[in-house]
Amino acid sequence: MDRKQFRDLADPDVARETIASLDLAPEAETVPLREARGRVLAERVDADLDVPGFDRASVDGYALRAADTFGADEADPVAFRLVGEVHAGSEPDVEVGAGECAEISTGAVLPPGADAVVMVERTDPGDADEVLVRTSLAPGDRVMFAGADIAAGERALGPGTVVTAREVGLLSAIGVDEVPVSGVPTVGIVSTGDELVRPGDPLDSDAGQIYDVNSYTTATAVEEAGGEARLYPHAGDDYDAMESALRAAAEECDLVLSSGSTSASAVDVIYRVVEETGELLLHGVAVKPGKPMLVGELA
Repeated sequence: MDRKQFRDLADPDVARETIASLDLAPEAETVPLREARGRVLAERVDADLDVPGFDRASVDGYALRAADTFGADEADPVAFRLVGEVHAGSEPDVEVGAGECAEISTGAVLPPGADAVVMVERTDPGDADEVLVRTSLAPGDRVMFAGADIAAGERALGPGTVVTAREVGLLSAIGVDEVPVSGVPTVGIVSTGDELVRPGDPLDSDAGQIYDVNSYTTATAVEEAGGEARLYPHAGDDYDAMESALRAAAEECDLVLSSGSTSASAVDVIYRVVEETGELLLHGVAVKPGKPMLVGELA
């Protein structure tokens, strides 16, 4: 029987280009946000609203006009008249005028008339409805303005982004409940060799048997990369059995990964199956280990 001769080895860059040329991408789909972790965005996601959607307090304290605090310090506090309160989740029902303040919670809407917030730690209670402010402020102090995190119309996330907890938080903030993601490729795993035994089955070392390491290792690597791995029974060193195993996996999967049976041994038959029943795109790469790697398509 003729044996494979590796005289002309492809450059690793050529091998990468050959693999990249394969059309392996499954159809994109839309999934609920709760199921998007680990998936890859298929398209750009833009914000439809400002985040936050309003000017809000970043501390617990008092909303007021910054100009009214000029000159205030620990030795000479400025008195403000307390005219109401605003809490998170409620629309303000008070307007702040000159010399006035409103108690405000972190995250609450800044009431009309106010342009700054003094933290409660820099104040003291005064007489009756008075609050003594012991520091000077500038407009915008302790205020998060509308759109500070992301503005309406801006790109929130780009295609190709892997969705992690951070991205889920951002998508939640802009009200996205369904996410366009790339389809999950299904990858068939076929290990080859009459000597292979699946872990857990009896092993006959005297007959040269070894446990099948590659199937489980490759399948786990596929899953870590975001694919769905399917393990198939290992194929023996027989042309018909190999063709049957590869075709069964190819019919059900987007990609088939095999290990073994690609080199120059008389019982290495994968390249013959691909060459005779499909198209052998590449066989032999100038890299060690991995020189007998092949890439092909079954007809």
